[in-house]
Amino acid sequence: MSKVIVFGASGLLGASLVPMLRARGHTVLAQSRGPGADLCLDPSDRTLVAAGLAEHRPAAVVNLVAATNVDLCETQTELAWEANAGVVAAIADGIDACGGEQSFRPHLVHVSTDQIYDGAGPHAEKEVHPINVYGLSKYTGELLAARVGATILRSNFYGRSRCAGRVSFSDWLVHSLREKTPITVFDDVKFSAIHIDTMCDFIVRSIELRPAGIFNAGCRDGISKAGFALALARALDLPSDNVKVGTSADMTLKARRPLDMTLQVARLEAALHLQCPSMLKEIEHTAKEYLND
Repeated sequence: MSKVIVFGASGLLGASLVPMLRARGHTVLAQSRGPGADLCLDPSDRTLVAAGLAEHRPAAVVNLVAATNVDLCETQTELAWEANAGVVAAIADGIDACGGEQSFRPHLVHVSTDQIYDGAGPHAEKEVHPINVYGLSKYTGELLAARVGATILRSNFYGRSRCAGRVSFSDWLVHSLREKTPITVFDDVKFSAIHIDTMCDFIVRSIELRPAGIFNAGCRDGISKAGFALALARALDLPSDNVKVGTSADMTLKARRPLDMTLQVARLEAALHLQCPSMLKEIEHTAKEYLND
């Protein structure tokens, strides 16, 4: 198996990905800015990133670094651009610096977002239309990753968080259902989100197969966020009296949001030699995870 550097390993996705990579036999160097990291450095520093790649000579690099708070990105644009594009530029430059006498070139797997899209779905990869700073900065990161032949995965994921202090969409839903906390979920916002374990599997396969290009990483179908919440409640056999079904117009948000983020996934299925799951299967998997708490 291969050596992999995971940038942003201490986040929600990294907390699940790093153990899966190690369980499948890969040697993992986890990067973060905090204590205890295998690689403690600023991922936007081109010099430090290039030096880290040259020293450790990984076969693959996974970039999970991102500023994902959509409203915060809208108001703190410098933060959005540094995290979502500047870090990718530093990693891409570091990969470009490999080769020559060093005779190695890591493959980059870069995680992007389904908020690249707008309008009616399901969307093919070419249908790019970001409508907020978050989406635009993530798309710019994709362009930077593409110049080094990266695997770029556009996705949205949920599942029980293994990251201290971070709560996923499904964590929030299940906690609200169990505690009977009043919540509002939107029936006009649709997605093809996948379980975090499925996302990690897609990343591992991308490391091993190294397909170049942009791929939608999601379910084969889609559902509204309200539909997802109610289906998960049924799968958990929990009452949903506390759940109000509304529309996104009910919320006051700083940044516009796309309403339809459903995905066409045929390109990913062909590239990774798999069949993406249905939303029903992912909801069933998620329910089992929380029932085993």
